[in-house]
This record gives sequence, C-alpha cells and structure tokens, in this order.
Amino acid sequence: MHQQVSSEALAAERIMTLCDCEWLDQLGHLDDCPIHKDTETGVYWLCLRDFTAVLRFCPSCGGRLPCRDSLFIEFDQLEVQEARDLFLQTRTLSDVLRVFGEPDQKRTFDENAPQVGEFRATNEFRYTSRWKTLKLSIFERSDQSLVASYQRRRGPDVPLDLPDRIYDETEGGTTGEETGAGPARCWGG
Repeated sequence: MHQQVSSEALAAERIMTLCDCEWLDQLGHLDDCPIHKDTETGVYWLCLRDFTAVLRFCPSCGGRLPCRDSLFIEFDQLEVQEARDLFLQTRTLSDVLRVFGEPDQKRTFDENAPQVGEFRATNEFRYTSRWKTLKLSIFERSDQSLVASYQRRRGPDVPLDLPDRIYDETEGGTTGEETGAGPARCWGG
C-alpha cells in the first residue's frame, strides 16, 4: 500500500535537516547584501537599517541554520510576570507613564509606521534598563489601544556592532496571547 506524505510532513522533516545548499554563503559575498555570517559562531544575520534578525532557517531550501543558545539570555519568569502584571494595569500612554515611569527611549511614528495587528503604531515606549533579562516595548496603536512586546536581552555571543533591535524571526509573538520561546513576545490586542 502506497502512503501519501503531506506537504506539512515534508516541511517538518526539512526543518530538522541542516541547510547544505550554500545559497546564503553565495549571497553573502555580494557587496550590498543584508545577510551577514558571523565566521566565529556560524550564525547568519539579516541586517537592515534599524532591524537585525537571527536567521534560523535557510530561505532557499528551508534547512535549519546554526544558532547559538548564548545569543540571548533566558527570561527570568518572575521578571516576565512582573512586566505583564504592570502592563495589565494600563489602558493609555498616561497609564504607562504612571505605572512604568519614564521610558528609556520614546519614538513617535509617522504614516509609514509599522503595522501592529490591524492598526498602525503611533508611539513606542521602550524600557531597556528596568529588568536584567528582558526589554519591554509598549506600542500605542492608531486606535489608542496598547500592545506590549518583550524580548530577551543579548547574550555574550552577539556582536556588539549590531543594532540593538534584535528579533528572532522564527519565534516572534503575535498580538494576543504569549507565543513561542524566542526573543519577541507580545501582550495586548
């Protein structure tokens, strides 16, 4: 009896296989390529203007890429719970200032703002020094609702010349419940 293999099963099998197509290495030799390989760790980085992501899978073959656990510090669950409990006390940016205090960084977005769920972000308050294992960003969306995104801090193996906004593109959160085990996770909705 012939058993048909689903495309999901093939994709799952491919994810378990290391990339061997060398496409990223070939691409990395181009002068203006945003993909960089750390020759010491073997980790591939997508480096854009103010955004850097660790590539975990090859965009060409789908194979797994080298990634070091020490790129990010593990969350302290008490810190995560504290940040979440504080965020749940907020409904407006005034509440954010009252509950969290002045942010370490503030950004106001124009009409080219990033999409946060169904709405565009208008403001971002970043708290980068309050906790040892996480950084918190609170976004105000165009409908005045709030969404919080937290991410793990850099570990000792992250090159210092990379921008501070590092996201692991394969394990980010989505608006709503906490998801994934990677650096970027969200609350709100």
